[in-house]
Amino acid sequence: MLAGSESKNEAARAAKALTSGHRPLGWTLFGYITREAVFPTLLALGGLSLAAVTKSLLGLSDLLVNRGFSGADTAAFVGFEIVVLAARILPFAVLLGALIALGRLAADRELLALESCGISPGRLIGPVLAVGCLGTLGGLALSLQVVPATLAAREQLLIRSTLEQPGSVLRAGIVQEFGERRLSALEASSRGDDLRGVMLHADDLDETFFSESASLRVPEPGKIVVTLHDGVIVTNAGERSQLVRFKLFRTELHGDQAVGKPQGEEGRFSAMPTRELGAEVPSTPQDDRAIRSELARRFATPFAALALTWLAVPLALTLGGGTRGSGGVVGLAVTVIYYGMLQASNGLLEFPDVPVAAAAWFPNIAALLGGSVLMIRRFVLLREQQPRGRAGDARAVRSQRASAGRRWSLTRYVARRYLVTALLGIGVLLLAYLLVDVLERLERFAENGAEFAEVLRYYGARLPLLLSRVLPMGLLVAAAMLVSAMASEGELVGMEACGIRAGRGLLPVLLLAALAVPGFFLLVDRVLPQTNALADRLRETEIKNKAPGGWEEIWSHTARSALHVGALNTRAGIARDLTLYELGSTGLPERRLDARVATALGHEQWRLADAKLTLISRAGLLDAPAPEMRSLPEIESSLSDPSHLDIVQLQKHISDAKLGGYSSTAFEVDLQARLSQPFQCLLLPWLGLLIALGARKPAPSLLWAIAIGVGFILMTGGSIAFGYGGAIPAIAAGWLPSGVVGLAAVVLQLRR
Repeated sequence: MLAGSESKNEAARAAKALTSGHRPLGWTLFGYITREAVFPTLLALGGLSLAAVTKSLLGLSDLLVNRGFSGADTAAFVGFEIVVLAARILPFAVLLGALIALGRLAADRELLALESCGISPGRLIGPVLAVGCLGTLGGLALSLQVVPATLAAREQLLIRSTLEQPGSVLRAGIVQEFGERRLSALEASSRGDDLRGVMLHADDLDETFFSESASLRVPEPGKIVVTLHDGVIVTNAGERSQLVRFKLFRTELHGDQAVGKPQGEEGRFSAMPTRELGAEVPSTPQDDRAIRSELARRFATPFAALALTWLAVPLALTLGGGTRGSGGVVGLAVTVIYYGMLQASNGLLEFPDVPVAAAAWFPNIAALLGGSVLMIRRFVLLREQQPRGRAGDARAVRSQRASAGRRWSLTRYVARRYLVTALLGIGVLLLAYLLVDVLERLERFAENGAEFAEVLRYYGARLPLLLSRVLPMGLLVAAAMLVSAMASEGELVGMEACGIRAGRGLLPVLLLAALAVPGFFLLVDRVLPQTNALADRLRETEIKNKAPGGWEEIWSHTARSALHVGALNTRAGIARDLTLYELGSTGLPERRLDARVATALGHEQWRLADAKLTLISRAGLLDAPAPEMRSLPEIESSLSDPSHLDIVQLQKHISDAKLGGYSSTAFEVDLQARLSQPFQCLLLPWLGLLIALGARKPAPSLLWAIAIGVGFILMTGGSIAFGYGGAIPAIAAGWLPSGVVGLAAVVLQLRR
């Protein structure tokens, strides 16, 4: 009787534990959930780091091929960038890993199985926090030791490499700023140190120099010496301008663009070892706050991993049953919100009255409080939510059965499934690229005191550019994922059993990809030039606060003209202090038009007020009647930057350069690359589809898709770099990557 009573009590206790949800998780489940979170964390960390590298491969290829950087230096620079960015990405990768793992467990009904076994969802906090602790320890090692050493090594690499490459920042037609000097050339050598058709403006002298040629050299870090040959100056001194000709003029350039410039105080602190930084004796109160802020950031950033994982569990449980991709989307959304708080934290650090610790740890404290509030709400309402959850599950099952009973044609089914997969892939890649771009610019935003609303406006204009970078890759990955999913679910075998070849059944994938080609062409030709110009304008007027109130300074240098507008308001259509030089075949000015105010009349026509026209010849200067109205396309099209030009404007720019006798190789390469770019939306998914049909397994298909995408980016960067250097024709540089992918797709198609 006693034994039977004890067994009944044990059974009652077990039943009570089963229904109350107080059963322990156990080490087996603890390890299982930890592994489930670790893998997507590493995948997110690697994926975001890979996105950071691929994002800058074109510029790195140009440095390696044309600018004289060695392969070892380029690889070292890439490694330094990955290490610095990985330290910033790690907390967000841990958050993404936790949410993706929880979303996967919810999608596969494993969380429901745990609850049915009497294990409370709150038990998931243990393994997730364990991953957060690992991320925090790794982040501390990176932040306190590795990153400062990496920043110092990167600075030394830049100084050593660029001492021999003074023109590495110059490109034909682009006006570069060096402190109070601006330099532009209509033609630049591949190394950037020999120039033709040169314009140099000195704010401190209020003069603009024009010369037929120039050369650059770097005698010491942070200093560039430019030597102008055979040039002229139309002076602004006095009421009447004067013409000054010179055979040789040498001056120094300084500023942020001066390659090899030594770091400022803030840069010096960020590159200092933590032990030395803690022992640093500040010379001013500003230095003291800067040192304490840097130390606080080094500790606060790694602990963000722990704070965000504390938020992850109640957030995932509050959102309810998810999918395999919903966790990643929610994680990226939380990352954006956390970044907003990080911007606010950097702003608070600028105020002397705000304690450094409170400002630096504010985002982590907010994440901890948010997680605690969600946790309390979740477990207070747990019993009320459970029945509703079961009813929701039952409704979902009925809905799935009803949906399964509908008859869809194969073409519509494949097209719909590919469209959903493509939208999800493009969205995830876009958010990943956006996150990487934001993290790269975070310090610059903080240095300029940019507000969160200003950053949002800037990225609203920059978003189409990021979309153009991920759209072909998203279509490629979606094609591989669709094939592998249909193969693993037996749908490809079912099609083939019905006498439908897999390639024919998946034809809607190629049809949708082909429809994306004209849309992508409109994006790169019509939308991007305008949004790129708007993003650059917002960066100069709002982020850098150089021209507040909507006014901006404009510089343009083409084979036919050089334009300077002291203040331009595009919304009002007013330009102040306008100076336009009309250039001859040697790049020297032949006419100069000055106007105090120019008002836009539409169709590139401007009304001039207080205008003055000066003719420039070898005999001297001659005043001429100034027009009341003048066509000024340079103001509206911003011809100084190819990314602001559509295809028609780019062709006109090439034609003008050729008429002036200047090389237009770089612009011709840009034109051909832009013409071939839309076809990537068809060729990449086509090749990915064929390779995935051969593999028919998720892991190999996805790895092949990633390899194709990264290889295509590398090939594009190398091809364009060789085109810039003149090693291959412009048409080959622009179309070679697409041609290689298309040829590979044709060969695989014929083999099938």
